[in-house]
Parts: sequence; C-alpha cells; structure tokens
Amino acid sequence: MKYYVDSYANLIVGYDNRIESIKVLNDPINNIYRGSVQKKVKGIGNFINLEGYTGFTQEKISQNEGENILVKVVKVPDEEDKALKVTTTLSVTGLSMILFDDDFVKASSKMDSQKKQELLNWANENSFKGILFRTESQNKSFEDLKSEYFELLNKLNDLKLEINRLPTPKLIYSEPITDRIDLAKAEEILFNDRELYLEYKDIGLSKLDTGFRLKYNPQLIEGLNSLVAKEIVLKNGGSIVIEKTLALTVIDVNSKGYNGNAINEVAKKINLEATKEVIRQILLRNISGSIIIDYIDTKEENRTEILNLLKKELKRDGKNTKVHGFTRLGLMELSRKNRGEELVDTWTR
Repeated sequence: MKYYVDSYANLIVGYDNRIESIKVLNDPINNIYRGSVQKKVKGIGNFINLEGYTGFTQEKISQNEGENILVKVVKVPDEEDKALKVTTTLSVTGLSMILFDDDFVKASSKMDSQKKQELLNWANENSFKGILFRTESQNKSFEDLKSEYFELLNKLNDLKLEINRLPTPKLIYSEPITDRIDLAKAEEILFNDRELYLEYKDIGLSKLDTGFRLKYNPQLIEGLNSLVAKEIVLKNGGSIVIEKTLALTVIDVNSKGYNGNAINEVAKKINLEATKEVIRQILLRNISGSIIIDYIDTKEENRTEILNLLKKELKRDGKNTKVHGFTRLGLMELSRKNRGEELVDTWTR
C-alpha cells in the first residue's frame, strides 16, 4: 500500500487500487496540552484554555483558575463552538503499546488469547503498570517490549515536567504518524512537507515530493470525492445513500439497477454486498454517533447473516462501534464513538 501524507489537505491517505484508509494528519485526539484553568463551574465542570481550543472536563482538579494544568484530548465535539473533552490522565503511544499515567494492564481484544495472557503475566511479574498492549506487541520479544516500556515511561515523565514551563497554552505532545500508518503494509510513504519528511525519513520507504497535492492526483481526487458523495453505486447495480441529520446518520440500501431475477435473491445479494461497503464508508468517512441502516425488505432468515457480517467487518474498528441489532421496524441500529472530525468536514473545508 502507498501512503500519501499531505500537510496541505491535513490528511494521510492509504491507497492500494482504491482508497483503503484515511486519517487526519493533525488530529487533536490524544494530543497533550499545557493549558491553564479558565473557569471552574461548580456542579458542571472545568474549562481549560488550550492552544487554539477550549477544553472541558468534569474531573476533579486541584488547580485554581489561572493555574497551569496538563490534559489530553479524548473527544472532539460535533459542533465547532463546543469544547474538546479532555482528561488529566495522560498517555503516550508506541509501536507495541500505549502507556498511561495509571495502574491498569490491558491488551488489545484483537490479540491471540494465549499470547495476551502471557503479556499480561509478564507485565504484572515485572510491576509494569499503565500498559495497553497493542496487537503488534505479540510479535515482539520481551526484551524489545521492556525497552519500549522504559522509553515511553521516560517520555511520560518528561511530559509531566512541562506543567510549569512557558508559554501557556501550548501543544506539548501529539501521536506519531506511525500510529496512523500500517507499517507492515506500507510499500511507500510520500510526504510533501520537508520538516515532516526529515522527522520520519527512516520509516519504511519514505520519499519527499514538495510539489505533490492530493487534489492534483486524478485517482485520489476521484476516490476522495466519492467518499463525500451522497450516493454510492455498488458493483451489482444496487446503491447506498448516506444522509446525515443533526441527530443521526441514515444509510438507505437500494436495489435500483440490479440485474437479478428473484426478489429474495435480489434483496439478499444487495444487502450483503451493501453491508461490506457501508462499513468501509463509515470507517473512511469517520462517521460517528447513531447510525441507522435501512436494508431492502429484510426477511427474518436473512437478518442473522447480515448481523454476523456486520460484526465481522467491524472487527477492524475495535470497540469503537457497537451493533445494537434490528429494531421492530426492521432497521439496523449502530452507534460509533466520536473519533474526531468527519471526512466531509476535513475534505470540503
């Protein structure tokens, strides 16, 4: 897969015959800021002055108004005029683990159960705390993991020392680009920002092309425009229509243009193909909140198959999306955690 890191469009796009992944380059999620307490409202929460943003937390804090505080962004609101949700529990990201300023030890749900237990036991035996083992950790030696743990621990401790420095507010940590690129699949990583390239020139097959822009590449521009379009035509002639309202996102599956014969055959084939494309669209568009899918005349015997396929396709999204199942009206209901700005807002800005 080839990755395009476009600083001007603020996007990282993975392409392999079609767009396979899209990440926001400067995504505030997991950013750590040295901020100052702007206002403490009893019974409501605390407003934090950040660099270009306002943060909000309901956690109890010891700082008074005007004093410095370190916070991490955990959620970006749907509306621009609302504050970022922040926490005082800091974390830093590595290739094999995420280290939190906390006491728990956890592992990715995607990991082999036996290997997961081995890693948890190893961490507990060595009194390593605050670790969330990523899937990549199961392919690492304990020596490598130990080295990464202490590297991240030093980074976390250094960040804590930033609290009383100047200027305030200031962004003091953001997740590395390597967290938004699948290095195992990366055949080439193209940058158009020289400083960014110099920072990551040693990862994969990194290249610099200062003249590159996503909007000048015909294949990529076509793919990106299709991901902000209202209607997506399926290979078998069916289509899905995506409409976002203030309360939720509605996805309608249609059979228009299908060349099949029997009605049940039409519905089943389109619904199953649409399910795969719907999940692809949700992840690439970064759709969050309540999501309703209106399938074609879903018979009871076909609903289980659709439900199983949905859960299978959503495994790559971890625990971000929850499948609630079919409603009494035959509508599929999902909910997805807010993972930052949606593509339609980033790309059309």
